Amino acid sequence: MRKRLTALTLAFVVIFTSAMAYAQTNSFDPQPPNEARQLYHGMTFDEFLQSDLYLDALDRFVNFYGFTLEYSINYLRTIKYIDNLSAAFGNEYGMWVFPDYVGGMYINNDGILVIQLTQTAMRSSLSVNQFNTTLSQYVNLDYVIVQDVMFSHSQLLQKKDWLLDWANSNISQDIFNALSVIDNYNRVVVHLWENTPEGIDYFRRTISDSPMIMFRQARFELDFGGGDIELINRITRIVELHGLTNIFDDTEQIRVLRMLLEDENADISWFSLPDAEERGANYPFSLSSSYQSLPLQVPSLLEPSNVRDRMIQPGQPLFDSNGVQRGSAGFRARRFTEGITGIVIAGHSFSPGQRVFNGTMNYIGTVSNIWQNSGNFDAAFLPLAPGISTNNTLLTNQTLATSWAIPVVGVNIAHQSSITARRAPQYLGMVGQITNVNHTVLRSDGNHIHGLSQTNLYAFPGDSGGPVYRIDGATFVTMGIVQGGTYPMASRNRAVVGINTNFMPANRIIQGFVLQRY
Repeated sequence: MRKRLTALTLAFVVIFTSAMAYAQTNSFDPQPPNEARQLYHGMTFDEFLQSDLYLDALDRFVNFYGFTLEYSINYLRTIKYIDNLSAAFGNEYGMWVFPDYVGGMYINNDGILVIQLTQTAMRSSLSVNQFNTTLSQYVNLDYVIVQDVMFSHSQLLQKKDWLLDWANSNISQDIFNALSVIDNYNRVVVHLWENTPEGIDYFRRTISDSPMIMFRQARFELDFGGGDIELINRITRIVELHGLTNIFDDTEQIRVLRMLLEDENADISWFSLPDAEERGANYPFSLSSSYQSLPLQVPSLLEPSNVRDRMIQPGQPLFDSNGVQRGSAGFRARRFTEGITGIVIAGHSFSPGQRVFNGTMNYIGTVSNIWQNSGNFDAAFLPLAPGISTNNTLLTNQTLATSWAIPVVGVNIAHQSSITARRAPQYLGMVGQITNVNHTVLRSDGNHIHGLSQTNLYAFPGDSGGPVYRIDGATFVTMGIVQGGTYPMASRNRAVVGINTNFMPANRIIQGFVLQRY
């Protein structure tokens, strides 16, 4: 197998190349790449390509995940380039900050890195050589595709911020519920509740007719833990009662659900319900069961009672003092300043000062004031109680790496969280992709959440806080924690499961909360 992979690797490296990068810049002057970032598993990338570790990664991508060999070779190279580029384009909060002439970047379906440059830059030849020289410090230009686009990344962010300001000033109108900058489309995406020709026309006439904007159907963007559990249960009951089969992209059914959430006695006689055959009697997940765990008997002695209860594993369930599950454990971290060890959890799942318990209702810690559930963060730091420890062993007994990375569209990721493990283990560790790295969810109370990464993974209410990781062959790089997603996806074959799962990036949490991953 290794001889076959080695021979094919050499062939594909020669054959699959793409256009060299070219562009102009007048102000781009990044720091030279950090030597440590150039190392891959303690080796230079060239050494890695000749190692057994590389062949093991290829073998896993092809024979375990089912990717083609061509894609796998390209993807492993691209992941290294992205890690290198984070030294140039990543800011102190672990976010991508591009020069004015860059539109963004993403991984295409062939696993190749695509860097977008504005058409103005592409037409100019003043600084092409300068840009190539700079970029070549981070990537091999023979394996990068340059795509010319209309808008720069900074222009798109400015338009998104303008739309956010409009939403804050007109909160009663409730026309859209999320905003995204999606790199591979080079557009700001507005998630409209009325994503119809009439709804789009109204938006363009009354709000903005910018060519930067495209539209998608708004879906219910909910936190997968904490206070949204009650709302999730209401949605579930209404979906079952009225036989709604598509609360994912059917504008009319979404309109009905919103009306019934506001008033369960609302007149929906105008709506034609699906017939009995289409109501989804064979849903694989129970529609009627509550997502709140039954209250457990809280013991009088809250100290851990045995070795099993002293170890907190990434993805395991976390409960409040009433025995209600409010989320999942995230990844292990320590505070730089105090040297306190603990775990990262979702901010919306628990409040500062709230006591947290494990599945046998043993006390494991109290949520610290290093907590935020609005703006750029939905995360909290949970210091562990005396005698409690944690590890990097996922629910599937694989190791979550202590390294972390900045999200990019097209990166292969997975998550492991408690409710998915219990209710639909077939989705546990299932590989999906990042589809958006600049997603804002608008909340009715104005405490919007920014900077989320969106995926095509499934998740359930109660998965909030569970670890999300990047697939690098046999290595699982920490990417963040489950935050929420669109809910529910109801159909004849799949129901009451979230899709387009959002996660809060680890790089943002680690940098913003001054944590160390270990």
